Amino acid sequence: LPLRKDGDGTMKAPGLPPLSMVITLVTYCPRMLLSYVVFICATCCRAVKRLIVGPPQENVNKRVLIITDYVPPQTHGIALRFQRYMEVMQARGHEVHIFSPKMNGAIYTSFMHPDLPSLVNPYNKGNKMSFSAGVKLAWYLGAYTWDVVHLVYPSLLGWFVLPLCAWRTIPTYCSHHVDMELYFEKYTKGISFVLGTNFYWLLFKFPAQQWGTVNASMTQCFLDEHLPWAKSGALRTAVIPTGVQEERFKCENKQQILHERTRLREKLKVDKDTIVFLMVQRLAPEKETHRIFPALRELKSIRPHLVIVGHGPSEDELKELAKGLDVTFLGRQPNSALPPLYRGADVFITCSRSETYGLTVLEALACGTP
Repeated sequence: LPLRKDGDGTMKAPGLPPLSMVITLVTYCPRMLLSYVVFICATCCRAVKRLIVGPPQENVNKRVLIITDYVPPQTHGIALRFQRYMEVMQARGHEVHIFSPKMNGAIYTSFMHPDLPSLVNPYNKGNKMSFSAGVKLAWYLGAYTWDVVHLVYPSLLGWFVLPLCAWRTIPTYCSHHVDMELYFEKYTKGISFVLGTNFYWLLFKFPAQQWGTVNASMTQCFLDEHLPWAKSGALRTAVIPTGVQEERFKCENKQQILHERTRLREKLKVDKDTIVFLMVQRLAPEKETHRIFPALRELKSIRPHLVIVGHGPSEDELKELAKGLDVTFLGRQPNSALPPLYRGADVFITCSRSETYGLTVLEALACGTP
């Protein structure tokens, strides 16, 4: 998205074109109706089977259904977190099914179901957001027995999934990962902002607060700010901090750090004693990457080299702002390439105020980088 500058120099995106939102609203109700029909048919089939065969046998392992818009091949923290959830729970013998939007590179297995009808996320063109449960998820919700259903927010499926799970007495776990109000502030203005924030409360927040068994996030302060009912004590909440892959993000010894410091400076073609600052984030208005450049110009005693990893709609504007400074843009890097960069840098920096937790900060600290 092209960016504009406000009077205070803050970079913002203009109001979003409403076409994708219009398509979602027009198709939302018909698709939801179809999903309800499929759910009712599946529930009837399950009832008939129970009459003939008897109630299902209780298993030692758990059957978990996760519904999320954020899975690989996406590379951000939420997607990596849920890939890890699935791997750990399956390794412990639990049956975990994940429903996600259709996307390029998605892998179909008996446990992965990238079948949810979706649109391109207007705030992040690299991701998709599901706007309907579709036939397959509706059938799975009605036909099978689940120990818990995990709905990952932000999600448009709360009005379908949560009431039906409440009716079936299936425990639901709603995890909240994104400060959407801040996204509306950065990407919309005027009537778009008013409509966006009100629709967000109605379609996203209300069903989670009304029917979710547990609402969780990485910090209690985010829960209190994000969900009004949580602050009043009317909701059952949980704080589940984010973790990192300890086998990947770690610091083994001083020799490893010295070697990777040398390699990074050779890659940047700078002196071996150069101080290197590192930023790892999506290059978008809500991350406020541009705030680092005035700070770098204020530094008089040292001249650090800044390395920025990531890509996004603000990349061209940020490169313009970085002119005259020692800055290298490395673009998108796979998650496996990040630990050597963390260990090779002297300092990790983030200017983002949109994080619910800040996974990159945790990754840098795990690699021994302040």
